[in-house]
Amino acid sequence: MRAVAISAFGADPELVELPEPQPRPGELLVRLRAAGYNPVDTKIADGAMRDRMSPSFPFVLGQDGAGSVAALGEGVTGFRLGEEVYGRFTDPSRAWAATPSTAWWRRTARWPRSPRA
Repeated sequence: MRAVAISAFGADPELVELPEPQPRPGELLVRLRAAGYNPVDTKIADGAMRDRMSPSFPFVLGQDGAGSVAALGEGVTGFRLGEEVYGRFTDPSRAWAATPSTAWWRRTARWPRSPRA
């Protein structure tokens, strides 16, 4: 998968290739089409959060995204493969703003559809 990641606190974010994650129980795998990079990601990359987190590197940045469900972890209900979703991917121990990504299904929602006229 392609992801924007840092190799250490203070390092410049880079586009990297990483192994595709597999969903754990309670997670779903989302093949992202859009991912957000927010001010908190800049703070994480700069090392401002190093006292509050100890990630393994490379650490994937980004918390918000939208895409389609690629796989379902054990216990996930209410979603189907290929369904368009968006969510906040915030577990710092996992690789988030990536293609694809994993998400805790309770923080993921179906993409809203416009009512048909």
